This record gives sequence, structure tokens and C-alpha cells, in this order.
Amino acid sequence: MTKDLTNSNLDRKNVLNNNIAIQEVYKQVGFLGFKYDGKFRFTKLQVAEYFEVDIRTIERILESHKQEIVESGYEIYTGFKLKDFKDKIVEFLNAIDQNNYVPDINVGNIVQSFRNELDSLSRTPQLAVFTFKAFLNVGMLLTGSEKAQNLRSAILDIVIDVLNQKLGGKTKFINQREEEFLPSAIREYNYRQEFTNALDYYIADNKFKYSQLTDKIYKSIFKENAKEYRQILKLNTKESLRGTMYSEVLDLIAAYENKIPAYFKHLPRHLFHTPLFYRSGTNENCKG
Repeated sequence: MTKDLTNSNLDRKNVLNNNIAIQEVYKQVGFLGFKYDGKFRFTKLQVAEYFEVDIRTIERILESHKQEIVESGYEIYTGFKLKDFKDKIVEFLNAIDQNNYVPDINVGNIVQSFRNELDSLSRTPQLAVFTFKAFLNVGMLLTGSEKAQNLRSAILDIVIDVLNQKLGGKTKFINQREEEFLPSAIREYNYRQEFTNALDYYIADNKFKYSQLTDKIYKSIFKENAKEYRQILKLNTKESLRGTMYSEVLDLIAAYENKIPAYFKHLPRHLFHTPLFYRSGTNENCKG
């Protein structure tokens, strides 16, 4: 992906929606957050300190891209939620002091960071809190910070590694050198996940359902099913069929896979009582 993430909202979204890559980014970046309500959280000051910029720089990013960052997990804590968050931090720090806390990961500088901020946290009526995705979103937007630039490079390297693993571990076909290949591959990968999730939710257990519906997509586009297309290209069993495709074709497949879950959601409810849409192993039909 040669595009600059700072300029493309679509590319930023596609990267942030790739959960496998984001998990790997968290492991490798080493910016450890405080886990609250099931997600790692960071204060605005912690984000500013990481990128080595003034906190007002982060505030300007929020002003210009607030909705995008909110969609990535940014929140303002007030009232009970703020009090609960503060209490959990105090409990965490007290457990550290009393040697009663054994972290499952190296907590790095998060302890000192919260100690430095504890006084202001106790007095503030509201608190800006970022999830890890929201933190990455800021890093994708922030110019003038060497650490943000390094983070963007690391993100793209990790995304490429994750996709290469899906494509068989190497760039074999000339289409993979195309400028638009990686963004298209990320989009297709994300939509493929939504597609298979929809099949799991709406269609009865059937080990052939993925291949059958995938074949229908291929038939519509290529006039051959996946097996026939694989034979035409003389691919072995370990080589990814989609790794041979140009960005325009991947985008077309992604469009199909994106529309199918939406189609299922808008089907009349009475169809969910038919054998096709009944999930075996449960006592109830699928709900739209």
C-alpha cells in the first residue's frame, strides 16, 4: 500500500477493520493500555506523550476528525463511568504497590503514566479515553510526529505480513506489485469475514455452504466456479486464488460479499423458518 494513510479515510478504515492485523500491531508496538470494559484504554495525555506532541495537537486532530475517531472507539467518560474508571485505576495502582498484582504481560510504563496523571484524574469532571484502535487512528492522521510516521510504517508492514500469510507467504504474481492491490486485498479480506459470519448466522450447518456460495459469486463474475478457475491458472492447493487477482477484480468480489449479508438481513422473517435458514443444534430460528 503506497498510499499515505494520512490522506485516505477509506484506507484507514480498512486497516482498522482488520482485527487480526490490529492484534499483531498491539503485540509489536509495545504501547500497553489499561484494560477496562473489555478493551485497552488510553488517556489523551498518554496518547500525546507517546507521539511526543503537545496535548493540544491531539485536541486539534479530534476537532477535525472527531466522528472518525469516535467510530474507532474514542469516548468521553463522565458520571458513573468516569468514577468507575478512576476507581479501577486506583485499585490497579494499589495492587501494584502491595505486590498483589501479577500482570499477564509486561505493564511497561503504564504504571508511572497513571501515577503522574492521578491527581488531575481525581479532579476532572470528564475524561477523553481512547481505545487502541482510536490511538492508531490518531497516529494515522498525525503529521509532524516522527513516532506517528514510524507507527504508520509499522502498521503497513504488519498488515502486509498478515496478508502475505493469507496469500501463501510471498509475492508470486505480478498483480501483487500493483499499487492498488493491498488496499483492495484488505477490503476483500474484511468483507470476506462479514460474508462468512453471515453464512454462519443465517444458514443451517452445512460444510459446503461457503464453497457453494463462493462458487456462485465466481460463476457470476468469471463464468467458472472456483475449482475450474484454479485449474485454469494451474494453482496448487496451498496457493491463494485471490492472490492472483488484480485490484479491480478483488473490489468486484468484495462488492458481492458485502451485499450478501445485507441481503440476508432484509429477507422476510418467515423465511427463517425454512430448512435453509434454520441453524441446526439450536432450539430457535435465526433472527434478523
